[in-house]
Amino acid sequence: MNRHRTRHVVVGLSIALSVPLRLASSGCKKDKPVDDAAPLPVATEPAVVEVAPLEELDAGDAGDGDADAAKKYGTGGSAMGARIRGCCNSIGGYLNNPLVKMSPEGAAAKGYLGQCYATAAAVDKNPNAPEVAQLRATLAGKPIPGCGGF
Repeated sequence: MNRHRTRHVVVGLSIALSVPLRLASSGCKKDKPVDDAAPLPVATEPAVVEVAPLEELDAGDAGDGDADAAKKYGTGGSAMGARIRGCCNSIGGYLNNPLVKMSPEGAAAKGYLGQCYATAAAVDKNPNAPEVAQLRATLAGKPIPGCGGF
């Protein structure tokens, strides 16, 4: 019986080892290197750019007043509105956390976000808007970074 068991073990091991060895030896075929590769491009000299001095305007020459009035720079909002919009962006980032999104805090933060954008729009129209005090009171003690300085 001992001889019979030994025979089964030897046959089983030979089969178990031969299959992975055959698969490992067949492997993937390696690609041959490409001999007909295109030659490297030749470096060219950069184009020469000529720089001319700018023409200075005379202080007495006001130019066309309508052209200056058409130019607008910036967003037109106040600094307070920009800080409040930064707070709104912080609230949006806070809502991107998957643990917060599905919690009761996340539902409240969605309401804060709507109130925050409405306050930013109101502050752009009126810098002394009463909505700012409401938003400060709402966000007092909340763990939202970036909403403490407006």
